[in-house]
Amino acid sequence: MLTKLFTKYWLKRIKNNFINNGPKKFFINVFFFLQRVLLIKTVGEFPFKYFFLKRRILIRKFCKDHLIDFDHQNIKTYFNYFLDSSLIDKNSIIYSFGLATNIKFEEKLASDFDVNVYCFDPTPVAVNYMKNVKNLKLIYQPYGIWVEDKKVKFYYLNSENPENFGGSITNYTGDANNSENLQCYKLKSLMSMNNHYKIDVLKMDIEGAAIEVLNNILNDNIFPKQIAVEFEVGENEDISEETFQNFSGDIVKLINKLKSLGYTTYHMPRFSNLPYSSIEVLCIRK
Repeated sequence: MLTKLFTKYWLKRIKNNFINNGPKKFFINVFFFLQRVLLIKTVGEFPFKYFFLKRRILIRKFCKDHLIDFDHQNIKTYFNYFLDSSLIDKNSIIYSFGLATNIKFEEKLASDFDVNVYCFDPTPVAVNYMKNVKNLKLIYQPYGIWVEDKKVKFYYLNSENPENFGGSITNYTGDANNSENLQCYKLKSLMSMNNHYKIDVLKMDIEGAAIEVLNNILNDNIFPKQIAVEFEVGENEDISEETFQNFSGDIVKLINKLKSLGYTTYHMPRFSNLPYSSIEVLCIRK
């Protein structure tokens, strides 16, 4: 991941950081960044382990072949996602799907732009967590997103204590013996319920269901200005190249579809917390 720091975008960003913050704060920021990249506690594994794991190697190659690196300084970090800040203001309509107990991305946007963020997650862990959130800018609705308006089976990631863990429609890591039907809606339906006619930012971390959902959104002629999406590949580090190609082929088709609709598709790098463990994409349509 450190090689990405030598692209034009990151070199300019580093330069701007030095100019805007001064030497002292700049080197403090560098110190904490290196901590995130090099410490096992924050990376979640031995640093640079992704160079030696088959699944991660395949994901790195996919991102290099099918996605582009960031190319302008308006693209900035919002916790563990990236967005073009010039396309967001206090009147933006922001929808975020997939929360569990981590709402730092949503809180960051609400704080930086004084904007409402519509948050969605039907799983028990999110419902229980959001009961104690007092941020009035975060508007929580206990629904999932799917290609139909219906209750959909979610497989919990921990069968013994589902209230403390999220769930997956696709069951790519869940327990087939422990599931529950939870209410989901199409994005089109949720927008109608909330009296919205457009979406400025759409974030989806929905545990393996993003390909079907995003295709459905585009087929409904809904074109968010920005889409931050994660495509989970599964947990098998020894995945065969054939299996990966079969899965990633659907993502390539989706990326090409997005491009034909005027989107630029960027690779969102993850410098800590298991780099290259999924395919993370930022799509911008100006």
